[in-house]
Amino acid sequence: MPPHILFLGAHGKIALQLLPLLLSRSCVTGTLDVLVDSLDAIRTTADATRVLDKSRADWDVWAAGAGGKGEADRTNAVDRDAAIAFAAAKDRGFN
Repeated sequence: MPPHILFLGAHGKIALQLLPLLLSRSCVTGTLDVLVDSLDAIRTTADATRVLDKSRADWDVWAAGAGGKGEADRTNAVDRDAAIAFAAAKDRGFN
């Protein structure tokens, strides 16, 4: 069965280089979900778990980050808080 990939974030340098590379090499032959917004609303492991459970992806790619744009609160919300929440959700075996 082809993989289902959840790609978290798609506006930064990593995503803008990785997505075309995956597509050009036919790595993505299954379903690709791209979550590009609302990551700053992910504050807890439970929030992240809801996203992971909804996607039911085989692979999760973290390419999100505020990139220093905006206020420090937004950068911390995405680059630190959301990343920690998703990592914790995966560590606990969700998805």
